[in-house]
Amino acid sequence: MPLPTESGTYQVAAALPGQSLPAAQGTFTLAGMTLNPGSVNVGLTPGVPVTNTITLNNLTGTALTGIAVTVGGAPPDVEVTILQAPSSLAGNGAATLTFSLIAPGNYTAQDRFYLQLTTSLGTTNYVAVSATVTPVYPQLVATPASLNATMIGGGQTLVSFYVANQGGITSGPVQVLLPVNSNVPSASSTVLG
Repeated sequence: MPLPTESGTYQVAAALPGQSLPAAQGTFTLAGMTLNPGSVNVGLTPGVPVTNTITLNNLTGTALTGIAVTVGGAPPDVEVTILQAPSSLAGNGAATLTFSLIAPGNYTAQDRFYLQLTTSLGTTNYVAVSATVTPVYPQLVATPASLNATMIGGGQTLVSFYVANQGGITSGPVQVLLPVNSNVPSASSTVLG
């Protein structure tokens, strides 16, 4: 029974102890392929698809047919789409597997799952996938960061500042809140937008 990473063409011979090694008396082939890379770590922004490519290399002269790709581990926060997958791989040949990941929800998540590749010859390979979802939020930045002004009682002093959204999504209406117990009213609307 071969190990999951063993493949190739092997020759065997046997001799009694002390005798020289005879010529090959038998040959067998363990069909298999390698996947490069063997694991994928992806950072996802919600709603933005990320495409990944895996190279499949057949390690023997025996063609691999009936290649099937399935997703294992049921990632709850990531949708997986197989964009391109070979159905066969010629002897000593190479091909690419292309898949896309997208996080439909705007929340923090860490999913670990795998892609399983099987062939009609009974070989099985796995690609471990780790996907980290970083949600996007509005990020308001005021310039200048603080305000300092004087005013004569009964008068008016205009103070200006700029607000920019450096986040990944629209903030919606922004309200300017004056200090609690302040005797200073706003001369303009406290809702920006």
